[in-house]
Amino acid sequence: MIDETTIERIAPREIKRPLGVWILTIWDGLFAGLLPVITVLILYFNAEVQAALGMSVLDLVLSILLGIAVVIAAIGAWLGNNAARIALVILVSVHYGLLAFNNVNLATAGVLSGTAQVKSWGRAFRSVVWIGINVWYFLGKRPRAYYDRG
Repeated sequence: MIDETTIERIAPREIKRPLGVWILTIWDGLFAGLLPVITVLILYFNAEVQAALGMSVLDLVLSILLGIAVVIAAIGAWLGNNAARIALVILVSVHYGLLAFNNVNLATAGVLSGTAQVKSWGRAFRSVVWIGINVWYFLGKRPRAYYDRG
Protein backbone atom coordinates (compact mmCIF):
# COMPACT_ATOMS: atom_id res chain seq x y z
CA MET A 1 0.00 0.00 0.00
CA ILE A 2 1.28 3.46 -0.90
CA ASP A 3 0.79 6.14 1.72
CA GLU A 4 1.98 9.74 2.00
CA THR A 5 5.37 8.93 3.57
CA THR A 6 6.15 6.43 0.81
CA ILE A 7 5.35 9.04 -1.83
CA GLU A 8 7.61 11.59 -0.10
CA ARG A 9 10.49 9.09 -0.03
CA ILE A 10 10.06 8.33 -3.71
CA ALA A 11 9.41 11.90 -4.92
CA PRO A 12 10.20 14.59 -2.35
CA ARG A 13 8.06 17.71 -2.47
CA GLU A 14 9.40 20.60 -4.47
CA ILE A 15 9.98 23.54 -2.18
CA LYS A 16 8.71 26.75 -3.70
CA ARG A 17 11.03 29.71 -3.94
CA PRO A 18 10.14 32.08 -1.07
CA LEU A 19 8.92 35.56 -1.98
CA GLY A 20 11.84 37.13 -0.09
CA VAL A 21 14.31 35.23 -2.27
CA TRP A 22 12.54 36.56 -5.35
CA ILE A 23 12.60 40.14 -4.13
CA LEU A 24 16.09 40.32 -2.61
CA THR A 25 17.97 38.43 -5.32
CA ILE A 26 16.42 40.55 -8.07
CA TRP A 27 16.96 43.76 -6.07
CA ASP A 28 20.57 42.87 -5.23
CA GLY A 29 21.35 41.73 -8.75
CA LEU A 30 20.04 44.99 -10.20
CA PHE A 31 20.96 47.63 -7.61
CA ALA A 32 24.17 46.17 -6.16
CA GLY A 33 25.32 44.47 -9.35
CA LEU A 34 24.16 45.56 -12.78
CA LEU A 35 23.42 49.27 -12.23
CA PRO A 36 26.73 49.97 -10.42
CA VAL A 37 28.61 48.35 -13.33
CA ILE A 38 26.75 50.50 -15.85
CA THR A 39 27.27 53.61 -13.70
CA VAL A 40 31.01 53.07 -13.24
CA LEU A 41 31.45 52.51 -16.98
CA ILE A 42 29.58 55.73 -17.79
CA LEU A 43 31.61 57.66 -15.21
CA TYR A 44 34.94 56.20 -16.32
CA PHE A 45 34.45 56.96 -20.00
CA ASN A 46 33.13 60.49 -19.41
CA ALA A 47 36.25 62.68 -19.71
CA GLU A 48 34.83 65.51 -17.58
CA VAL A 49 33.85 63.21 -14.71
CA GLN A 50 37.03 61.19 -15.08
CA ALA A 51 39.13 64.34 -14.58
CA ALA A 52 37.17 65.24 -11.43
CA LEU A 53 37.18 61.73 -9.91
CA GLY A 54 40.60 60.56 -10.97
CA MET A 55 39.41 56.96 -11.22
CA SER A 56 42.20 54.52 -12.09
CA VAL A 57 41.94 51.45 -14.28
CA LEU A 58 42.27 49.34 -11.11
CA ASP A 59 39.24 51.13 -9.61
CA LEU A 60 37.31 50.41 -12.78
CA VAL A 61 38.26 46.73 -12.88
CA LEU A 62 37.53 46.13 -9.19
CA SER A 63 34.16 47.90 -9.42
CA ILE A 64 33.17 45.87 -12.48
CA LEU A 65 34.34 42.59 -10.91
CA LEU A 66 32.37 43.27 -7.72
CA GLY A 67 29.23 44.12 -9.70
CA ILE A 68 29.50 41.04 -11.93
CA ALA A 69 30.16 38.83 -8.90
CA VAL A 70 27.01 40.20 -7.22
CA VAL A 71 24.93 39.45 -10.33
CA ILE A 72 26.30 35.88 -10.56
CA ALA A 73 25.75 35.27 -6.84
CA ALA A 74 22.22 36.71 -7.06
CA ILE A 75 21.36 34.35 -9.92
CA GLY A 76 22.82 31.40 -8.03
CA ALA A 77 20.95 32.33 -4.85
CA TRP A 78 17.74 32.72 -6.84
CA LEU A 79 18.27 29.19 -8.20
CA GLY A 80 18.66 27.84 -4.66
CA ASN A 81 22.42 27.37 -4.45
CA ASN A 82 23.48 27.63 -0.80
CA ALA A 83 27.07 28.72 -1.56
CA ALA A 84 25.72 31.47 -3.82
CA ARG A 85 23.47 32.64 -0.99
CA ILE A 86 26.46 33.04 1.33
CA ALA A 87 28.50 34.68 -1.45
CA LEU A 88 25.64 37.09 -2.14
CA VAL A 89 25.46 38.16 1.51
CA ILE A 90 29.23 38.75 1.59
CA LEU A 91 29.38 40.59 -1.74
CA VAL A 92 26.34 42.76 -1.02
CA SER A 93 27.82 43.58 2.39
CA VAL A 94 31.08 44.63 0.72
CA HIS A 95 29.21 46.72 -1.89
CA TYR A 96 26.97 48.53 0.59
CA GLY A 97 29.77 48.75 3.17
CA LEU A 98 31.98 50.58 0.67
CA LEU A 99 29.05 52.78 -0.31
CA ALA A 100 28.43 53.68 3.34
CA PHE A 101 32.14 54.29 3.96
CA ASN A 102 32.44 56.59 0.95
CA ASN A 103 29.32 58.55 1.88
CA VAL A 104 30.41 59.01 5.51
CA ASN A 105 33.82 60.22 4.31
CA LEU A 106 32.16 62.59 1.87
CA ALA A 107 29.77 63.93 4.51
CA THR A 108 32.54 64.53 7.06
CA ALA A 109 35.14 65.95 4.65
CA GLY A 110 33.58 69.38 4.69
CA VAL A 111 33.10 69.57 0.92
CA LEU A 112 29.33 69.20 1.11
CA SER A 113 26.88 71.55 2.74
CA GLY A 114 23.19 71.65 3.50
CA THR A 115 21.00 69.12 1.74
CA ALA A 116 23.94 67.47 -0.06
CA GLN A 117 25.48 66.55 3.28
CA VAL A 118 22.16 65.25 4.61
CA LYS A 119 21.69 63.15 1.46
CA SER A 120 25.16 61.69 1.89
CA TRP A 121 24.35 60.66 5.48
CA GLY A 122 21.06 59.23 4.23
CA ARG A 123 22.81 57.11 1.61
CA ALA A 124 25.23 55.83 4.27
CA PHE A 125 22.35 54.93 6.58
CA ARG A 126 20.40 53.26 3.75
CA SER A 127 23.47 51.19 2.86
CA VAL A 128 23.75 49.89 6.42
CA VAL A 129 20.03 49.06 6.41
CA TRP A 130 20.40 47.04 3.19
CA ILE A 131 23.29 45.09 4.70
CA GLY A 132 21.09 44.34 7.70
CA ILE A 133 18.14 43.25 5.57
CA ASN A 134 20.27 40.89 3.49
CA VAL A 135 22.04 39.38 6.50
CA TRP A 136 18.78 39.05 8.46
CA TYR A 137 16.89 37.40 5.62
CA PHE A 138 19.46 35.18 3.92
CA LEU A 139 21.06 33.97 7.15
CA GLY A 140 17.77 33.64 9.00
CA LYS A 141 15.47 30.65 9.42
CA ARG A 142 12.86 31.52 6.77
CA PRO A 143 14.74 30.68 3.57
CA ARG A 144 16.76 27.86 5.16
CA ALA A 145 14.39 25.14 3.93
CA TYR A 146 14.73 26.39 0.38
CA TYR A 147 18.52 26.34 0.50
CA ASP A 148 18.93 23.18 2.62
CA ARG A 149 16.80 20.98 0.39
CA GLY A 150 19.83 19.01 -0.70
